[in-house]
Amino acid sequence: MVFISGLVLVPSSKIFLFSNSAILVSICIAAFNLLLSIYNIQFMTFIQMMTDRNHIGRVFGIIFSIAIIFMPLGTFFFQAILDLKSIYNYLLFGKLLIITASIAIIMNIFISND
Repeated sequence: MVFISGLVLVPSSKIFLFSNSAILVSICIAAFNLLLSIYNIQFMTFIQMMTDRNHIGRVFGIIFSIAIIFMPLGTFFFQAILDLKSIYNYLLFGKLLIITASIAIIMNIFISND
């Protein structure tokens, strides 16, 4: 799902350059958010299935605490290093998602073959 969400996000900057249509770009961003939500649901379901029932509250507490701590830090970090008005940020993040997902897929293939 992360790989596909990256594929959906990449063309949004080119679509905006050629059409100047905020609606078409919004469709790309909405599809990205939908696919990312599906990934998050699958991830949480996997954690729920693999964690002992006695520890599920602690595990979810740790996950959400870490997420809440790192979200503002990520916002400040990316605000400092990126031009917030550039449409090429979507291209960059889409490609980074594709690369990250590809690495994870390859690692999963090698780990499952052992």
